[in-house]
Amino acid sequence: IEYPNIYSDLEVNIHKNECAPIKNMNISQLNKITLIGENNLLYNTQLYLQRNTNLLVSFSHENFLEITDKKISKYIGLKYYANHYLNIKTDEIIAFGDGENDIPMLNMVGLGVAMDNASEIVKQSAHDIADSHNNEGVAKYLEQLIRDKIL
Repeated sequence: IEYPNIYSDLEVNIHKNECAPIKNMNISQLNKITLIGENNLLYNTQLYLQRNTNLLVSFSHENFLEITDKKISKYIGLKYYANHYLNIKTDEIIAFGDGENDIPMLNMVGLGVAMDNASEIVKQSAHDIADSHNNEGVAKYLEQLIRDKIL
C-alpha cells in the first residue's frame, strides 16, 4: 500500500497481516485485488471495469472493491469444498452473506440468506434475510431453523 488510509488500516486489522505492495509481486501470484477507498470513487471504478473487462468486480464492504477472475468466487470455492470434501451438493447448503461478493453464492446454494446489514442488492438476491451480524443474526437464524425442525 503506497498511501495507507483508514480503510487500508481496517483491512490490515481484519486480516492481521500486512497488505503486499503490488509492485513487489508477480501478477500471476494474485487471486484477488482489493481496492480500498471512498465508495463513490470505487463505484465509478466498478462500473468502468464491469463494462471494459471480463473480471468479477464487486464490493465486499462499501469501501472495499474486490477484483477477481470470473472463475474465482465464494460460490466456486464452496462448491469445490462441498463436492470434494463433504460429498454434498450445493443445494444442500445454507450460506450467509452481506456483501456484493456474496451474491453468486447466495443465488446458487439451497438457501442463501442475506444479513440485515447487507445492501438492498444483496438482500434482493437472497432467498431470505437474517438479523444483522451485529445482533448474532446467523446464530438466531440457525436456532430458528432448529426450533422449526428444518435442521
